[in-house]
Amino acid sequence: MGERGLWSHRFRVGNRPARAAALALAVGCCLTFAPSSRALAEDAAPQADSTEYTHTIEQAVERFRARDFNQARTLFQAAHKLDPSARTLRGVGLTDFESGRYAVAIAELESALADTRKPLDAQQRIEVQQVIAHARGFVGNLELQITPKEASVTIDGILVRGDAYSLDAGEHVLRASASGYVEAEQTVRVLPADLTRAVLTLEPLKPETPTPVAAIGGDSTQLTAAWIVGGIGVAGVIVGSVFGVRSILKHNESDQYCGKDGFCSDPRGVSAMDAARSAGDISTVAFIAGGLALGAGTVLLLTAPSDAATEHPQSATRVLIGPGAVRVVGVF
Repeated sequence: MGERGLWSHRFRVGNRPARAAALALAVGCCLTFAPSSRALAEDAAPQADSTEYTHTIEQAVERFRARDFNQARTLFQAAHKLDPSARTLRGVGLTDFESGRYAVAIAELESALADTRKPLDAQQRIEVQQVIAHARGFVGNLELQITPKEASVTIDGILVRGDAYSLDAGEHVLRASASGYVEAEQTVRVLPADLTRAVLTLEPLKPETPTPVAAIGGDSTQLTAAWIVGGIGVAGVIVGSVFGVRSILKHNESDQYCGKDGFCSDPRGVSAMDAARSAGDISTVAFIAGGLALGAGTVLLLTAPSDAATEHPQSATRVLIGPGAVRVVGVF
């Protein structure tokens, strides 16, 4: 196919009912990219290899004719990278129009009108303006009020900036997120050729309530140790008292079988005397250990800082050591 025939091909707009007006606007007047092969070569040569550029454009037009608009768009974009111009932008915009991406098509076609590289001629500008006017019938505007203002916003998964957007008519999913706030999502319906307002307010994250943990500091540790050591001391005194009583009883029992001089030949007396001595030894050791523990516990309790001591304001302990006895006086 000659290049003149390629560029003079009139692109068809879809025959869906919603696009009936587009048929009259775009089919009858569509898009002569260049009047001749000489003009095409002259346009392409300064910035890109004309053979590659021409081949890419031919493929793009072929895919457009086959209504494979996604592939046609990809090829027009490739041509635009080779030699960016108003003509290639027009091709990209038309494929988006045919694919139903009207808002994007409007932006691309408006860029084609403004681009000064290989600018559109008068007829092409009229045709593009007619397609833009028709596309606006499928596009609505969205004004979005976000709190907080620094929140990041995506529309249909695409990050956007600002608070006013042109979108294709239909439903769109808004998502907003910001540090310190709960992410929010909202679905809005944009009406064609109309203004839709949406408000999206993010809720602040609730501060995590820390789990109370009993602090174990030096003060409470010393106080705890004081009561533990004191308890051991009390237990030692009790054990000493029990074995002391047992020792006395065994001594009395041995006296029944042994003489006043301490000599004993009766086995029962000997056994009672041995038991009395063992109980007496245990009693002595227990009293000594208990007394030391009570003393240590008392020192720990009395030297604990006042803020720790106030945790047990009614607790008081005294150790009284006398001849043959140890007494503990206090409230526990």
